[in-house]
Amino acid sequence: MMRQVLLLSTVLAFGCNDQQFHSLQNVPQWGELSLSGRLCHPETKVWLKGATVYTHLIDENGDLWGTLDTVADDEGFFTLDRMEAGQDYQVYVQWGNELVQKLDVTMPDTDYTMPNPDCGSFSGLSAAVVTGDFDDFTEVLPLLGIEAWDTVEGTSTDQLSQFLANGDALLEYDVIFFPGGHVEEGVFYTNGGASASRPI
Repeated sequence: MMRQVLLLSTVLAFGCNDQQFHSLQNVPQWGELSLSGRLCHPETKVWLKGATVYTHLIDENGDLWGTLDTVADDEGFFTLDRMEAGQDYQVYVQWGNELVQKLDVTMPDTDYTMPNPDCGSFSGLSAAVVTGDFDDFTEVLPLLGIEAWDTVEGTSTDQLSQFLANGDALLEYDVIFFPGGHVEEGVFYTNGGASASRPI
């Protein structure tokens, strides 16, 4: 038993003394930079609230060794951390089950903020919203870039009729939204089903 222990000790000692340790080259590593930006759906033109942003980290052999990911906030802004200067990244944007964008990014030597995309929003437009019983536009409008709007009581026949009959008032708005659930009878058609005739 003692002989076996001595032999094993000799082998281990010989291996440690004979082995040379080299630092590995081109080993992928986590960076210290961040990539920021804002996300817009390329077709529907809405800010991508809650979209997942990620990039795969691939070594020189083409093997996946890590993934960076984050989630966009309520206005579509995101920040992806731990990126490395001088590296090329393919950044993917997933919204629900849909892969909506693939961005090719080469990181500079500092944190980088991408230019805001043209989301075709209604920013700066004068808007009115006709209220209804079915839909609530208060969460949708900020995503379109509309921060303030006038509200028209759409569940009141008299108020909605007066609003639609005032042509000068209607011309003050660039856009008027009609969510579902506003009154129609007596405004757009009569009790008998005929179209209501109102000057506009």
